[in-house]
Amino acid sequence: MKNKISYAAANAIASKVIERLSSSCVRIEVAGSLRRKAATVGDIEIMIVPEPELYDYLDNLLSQNKLRVTEPKRCGGKSRSFIFNGVKFDVFINSDPATFAVNFMIRTGCAEFSHRMVTLRSAGGWLPECYLVKNARVWDRATGEALDTPEEKDVFRLWGMEMPAPEERTEMFM
Repeated sequence: MKNKISYAAANAIASKVIERLSSSCVRIEVAGSLRRKAATVGDIEIMIVPEPELYDYLDNLLSQNKLRVTEPKRCGGKSRSFIFNGVKFDVFINSDPATFAVNFMIRTGCAEFSHRMVTLRSAGGWLPECYLVKNARVWDRATGEALDTPEEKDVFRLWGMEMPAPEERTEMFM
């Protein structure tokens, strides 16, 4: 079981990391339980659209032991996992900005909410039958075209839903 810290402590630590990384990012946002404003947070998830120098910057911080890798398999082009100030960070890197909204929605969670967002209505989810979610994009099943979803609200709009606040995205959301 992972150690959990208070929302306030997690938010303060996340702010430090975001401040350090922001100059190497086109966009950077917190996701997961911290975005949902959970009372306690086990890890901090951050969504990034990188500038080209982000990878070298992260590698430099790791080589200087300012960050500690937690999972070598999660240290590639799409994600990085590390410890900073005793807290585990999962950083999800969207080198294609078109993937940001779907990934941000999924990574905000909770897991049950995210699962229902990408499960077809016929299977008990909320995804309209005319769409497919694949490779962090929404695809029109009839045309095979990827749809433009630059923001989360665009995904919810396609689903015919009002976008709920992150803290409402629980297993109890109807």
